[in-house]
Amino acid sequence: KMGSIEDLKLEEKNLLTKSLTKEYFDIYIWPGNPKDISDTTRLKLVIQTNHKRCKEFLENCGERPRVYRNTLIFLCPSESERISFDNFLKKKLAWHFIEKDKTLSITDEQRKEVREKIKKAEAEVKERIRSLYRLILLPSKEGFKEIDLGIPTYGADVTIDKEVYERLRGDGEILEKLSALSLKEKYLKDRDYVKTKNILESFYKTSGEVRVIRDEVLKDSIKEGVRQGLFGLEV
Repeated sequence: KMGSIEDLKLEEKNLLTKSLTKEYFDIYIWPGNPKDISDTTRLKLVIQTNHKRCKEFLENCGERPRVYRNTLIFLCPSESERISFDNFLKKKLAWHFIEKDKTLSITDEQRKEVREKIKKAEAEVKERIRSLYRLILLPSKEGFKEIDLGIPTYGADVTIDKEVYERLRGDGEILEKLSALSLKEKYLKDRDYVKTKNILESFYKTSGEVRVIRDEVLKDSIKEGVRQGLFGLEV
C-alpha cells in the first residue's frame, strides 16, 4: 500500500542519512539495542525516535553498564512537528508515485504540475527533517539537559550534525580548547595533585562533565598551565 507506515519510516531514515555526515561525531540512526552503540571515548550522535529510550542507551551497553556515558549526545524529534512532517512526507511520496505510474491517464499539463510539486517538495526536504529533529538531550548530573535547536534558518545549507556541533561548541558543552586556569580551578582547587588520567577519564565517563573533542585538548591545557606556572607536572 502506497504511503504505508513502513514507506514513511524508510523515507524518513533515508532523509536523515542524507542530512548527516561523520565529520564531527560517530553517527547512529535509530539503533535498536544499546549494544549497537560502541562504548568508546569518541563523541557519538545518537538519533532516536523515542526520547524515553535515551536513559536505557545511556546506562547500558548490552548486558553490562556503559562506561563512557558522557560521550553520548542524543537527537530526538519534536513531537509538535510530527504530524506536519508526516503529512509532508505522505504528499511527497504520493507525487513520486503518480509520476512513476505510467498507467494513469492524466494530461501533460497535470504531469507538469506533478513534476513541479515534486521539485517543491525536494527543495523543502532538508528544512523539514531538521525542523523535526531539533531536540538535543545531553547527559547531565540530573538525567538529561534539553537543548532545542529551534526552527532552522531559511535556506541554510548546513548538515544537522554540523549544526548540533556548532551549537554545543557555542554553549561550551563541547570544547576544542580548555584553558589552564579553568582546569586548575576545577581540579586543583582543594587538592595538591591529581592524576591526569583521572581527569581525562572523568571527561568521558561522568555525565555532565565537559566534553573534549580529543585527548589532546587536555594535554595542551596542561602544557599551557605548566608554561604559565599555574601548576607543575610530575612525570
